[in-house]
Amino acid sequence: MTRLRLCLATALRYAVLEQVRNRLALALAVFFVPVWVGLAYTAMPTAPVRFFLRAADQDVTVAGNVLTQSPAPSTRWP
Repeated sequence: MTRLRLCLATALRYAVLEQVRNRLALALAVFFVPVWVGLAYTAMPTAPVRFFLRAADQDVTVAGNVLTQSPAPSTRWP
């Protein structure tokens, strides 16, 4: 009977630990990611940024917050 209780206790312990880990992942997804994105958005200036674009061989001026945005995925191969 003690072997059965030991196995049950082990299984219960693992089940509880798994639920705790899932809640941590949920808390990270719900709170941490939006806060991090918000901080990145507020840290980037909206003032225009001028830089030299070698491909066009000219100066380009773009809003600072546009530079941090990732481009849309391309469907065709370059």
